[in-house]
Parts: sequence; structure tokens; C-alpha cells
Amino acid sequence: MATRAIRYDQLEFDSNKTAQEVLHWVNYYHNDSVISVPLQAACAHQISYGGDSAQDFATKINNMRNQMHYTPNYYQAITQFYGHMMTHLLTQEIYSHDLASFMRDKMIEMRDYAKAHATKHPHYGHLVFDHYQNQPYMDMYYELSQEMTKVANALNEKYFPNPNTHGGYFNIVTSQVSYSVVNPETTDDQIDLWCDMTTGNWGHLWRHNTYTLIRGGHGRETSLHTYPTIPSDIMEGIMEKIVEEQPILALRIAQHNQMFIDNPHAKSIGHSWTSRNRSDDCWFKVEADQVNKKHTTVFAPPQALFGKHTPALAEMVENISLFKEDVILFLEDSKPLLEKKMDAQNALREKTVASEVSEMVKVIQGLLDNPDTVDIGTAILGNMAGISQLPIDTSNTALFPNGYIQYTYHDFEQQADRVAYLYAHNFPEALNLSDFNVTDEVQQVLWEAYQENLKTCREYHANRCTQLARQIAQATTRHDAEMKVLTDAFAAYQAQV
Repeated sequence: MATRAIRYDQLEFDSNKTAQEVLHWVNYYHNDSVISVPLQAACAHQISYGGDSAQDFATKINNMRNQMHYTPNYYQAITQFYGHMMTHLLTQEIYSHDLASFMRDKMIEMRDYAKAHATKHPHYGHLVFDHYQNQPYMDMYYELSQEMTKVANALNEKYFPNPNTHGGYFNIVTSQVSYSVVNPETTDDQIDLWCDMTTGNWGHLWRHNTYTLIRGGHGRETSLHTYPTIPSDIMEGIMEKIVEEQPILALRIAQHNQMFIDNPHAKSIGHSWTSRNRSDDCWFKVEADQVNKKHTTVFAPPQALFGKHTPALAEMVENISLFKEDVILFLEDSKPLLEKKMDAQNALREKTVASEVSEMVKVIQGLLDNPDTVDIGTAILGNMAGISQLPIDTSNTALFPNGYIQYTYHDFEQQADRVAYLYAHNFPEALNLSDFNVTDEVQQVLWEAYQENLKTCREYHANRCTQLARQIAQATTRHDAEMKVLTDAFAAYQAQV
């Protein structure tokens, strides 16, 4: 018989509410005038103050938002923790075996060998080397792969033993180095990044399988998860890094631990799948090894994994609250600097607009002054003034080789010249007709275009009124006919009754 979970109305969820309240500000709100809007402006203007930078704060907040997305329940929180834990354990194991220097030396040796025996591609010119068909290179690759596998096996044997086999272990961490890990054009800096576990660029050399470790998920029978045994000193280092770099994950762990403190009748926590896309946490009154429930991964309380290093909810709430205060204080202190930079940018922007307007006026005036293009300049003025939509023809390749009118202005913000294109039917409001020198001949053309436009509008209005009058007459005739039919019908009715 399946184990029944504790009903939600029998549980206290104060820890969840506390966590949600302290995280409310982390979500992005486009109208948040306290953090979101000022921080965006500070990032745009590259504000730094008191040794802090707006971009660093924004990066931390974005990381916290991602952590919130990836840790909505205990199952996913533990999955995320295992990912960071595996990185920490693997880093320690690599340095205890002095593998990093061996990997670096071996990959440099492989790269140098590939470079010495490479040929140039006949069409593209880059160096080409057939890794798999070269035995000396493959021998170096096997040496690298074997040493990495030894370290991975040592780590798995130490922390992830398989209770179902004698002396066996789960292959949670494995080496997945490819025989083409380096090529003739690989640099020393790239190899250094791959060998440094702190950079996060080692993913194509190692693989860790947190799903196998958890052994849960949709479609499985009851799955009791067994926490790995991590020495206290190592767990202390892991949790210090988690609290510092992954505050939301630390808060989630503390939140679930506080849940057990607030609900002493709960002895274990499970994550149950009710459908392919729906799952949720649940709690049981029995120990984790006594739970029998389908499609559920069952865990002991967080204390069983983290021990005395289990983060306290109050401390994590304070940690995030203090970070929020730091952000607000930074924005307040750096506000004068931000305003100064914004004023400077606005001044440059105004100069840029003035430069663009000046160049547009020069281009249009040049069209008006040139007998070959005066008709185009006149049409632009007419369109700009709203007098008449005169046609603009730029098909003359001698005057307009590219088929359009272009001009160049100086962008004072970017300190560079910009090429822009003149769209006669879309001028900025900054252009004033008083900026142009208009001859009597041009004014005469515009006057005639204006009169023609007035004539067209009047004729259209008259024709439309005539059409509407005809429609009214027809509607009146139909109405009279319908009224006569109704009147006659009523008269006939009265005569018969």
C-alpha cells in the first residue's frame, strides 16, 4: 500500500513565505524605481563607486534570478547543489593528484605534435591534422585519458560507493576528453582555461551525472535517495562557497531545513510526479526508507546531508537583505555621478542631433540650389511642410548613383562619423522650414501644388457629399416603401376583425 503524504493543511509553510518575501525584490520589475530602473541606467553609463560597479551588482542579481528559476523545489535544489559539490570535489581530487599540471603538459605536447605534422587546407588555408589516424598522437591521448579516468574513479570510489556491489561505485564523475581535444591552432591560454576548474571552461573534459546520483524521476517506482557521505571539513568548504556565490541555493536549503524544524511530525521529504509535466514536493510522517510511493524520489531531511553546516534560514534571509541594502546604498551614493554622466551624455546627444539636422539642411539646400535637382528639393519641402505629396525621383544614376540620398554627420557620443539616408516622408521635428533659402520659383511651384491639392480635396468632398445624398435618398425611399407596406397591412387587418 502506498504511503500517504501529509496533507498541506497539516503543515506550516512559514519558512516558504519568509523565503518568498525576502526574494520578492530579486524579480525584475520594469517600473521599479528603487533598484531595477536606476541599476539599468548605472550599467548603461558604466558607473563604479567605492570599489563596486553597477555591472557587478547587476550580474549578481541576474545570477540570483537564475538560481530562483532552477531551485523551485527540494529535488531541483539538491540537483543544483550536487552540481556545485561535484565541481568542488573534482577540483580537490585533481589538485591532490597534481593532475592539472599533467593535463596541461600533455595537451601542450599533443598540440605541438599536431602542429608539427599538420598540413594546410588547400582551399581555406587553415592547418589540418588527422588525429585519429596518427598513432603517436593517439598514444599521448590515451595517456591523458587514463590519468583523468584514474582521478575520476578515485573520486567515485571515495564518495559514491554502490551498496549493491562489493567494492563497487557509481560512475558519477567521468572523463569525457575527446581525442581531438586540441588542434594545431589551440593556444596555451585555451589549455590553461580548460585545466583551471575555477573558470567553468572544463565542461568538455569532465562530466558529472547528478541524475544517476539522485536516481529519481518520472516513470520510476519508489526511489530512496541516499545522500553521499561528505567529511565535515570538506562540506564546510563547499557550503562557504555556496553561501558566497549561490545565495539563493543556500536560502532554499535553509528554507527546507526550517520546514522540518517547524513541522516535527514530518520525517522525510519526497518529490512526486503526478504527470509528465507536473510534480511537487511532499512530506511524510515516516522515515525516508519506509516510504512506499510510486513516481516519487524520497529524501531524508537536509540535516542528514549537511550536518552542522546546514545553513540557518534567519542567517540566509539576513544575507540577502544585506545585499539588497548594499545595492540600494550603492545606487544612492553613486546617483550624483550617474546624473553627471547622464547630463554629459545628453549634451553630446544634443550636439549629435544638431550635427545631423545641420547636415540634412545642407543636403536639401544643395538639392534646391542645383538646377538639376531643384524639383527633388522642392518636393522634399512640399512633403515636409505638408502642402502636397510631390513625387521624388532619384533614379538618375549620374546624380544619385546608389538610388537614394545620403548624408554624413558626426556622432559626438561615439566620436565617429555616421552615414545616414534621407527619407523624404519621414523628417524629424527638429527641421524648420526657416532654415532653408527658398527662391520665388520654388515658392511658386509649392503654391501651385498647394492649390492643386486644395482643388483635389474640394472635389473629393463634393463627390462624397453627392454620393452620401444619393444614399440618403435611396434609404428614404426604402423607408417610405416599408412604412406603406406596414400601414396597408394594418388597415387590412382592421377591416377583417
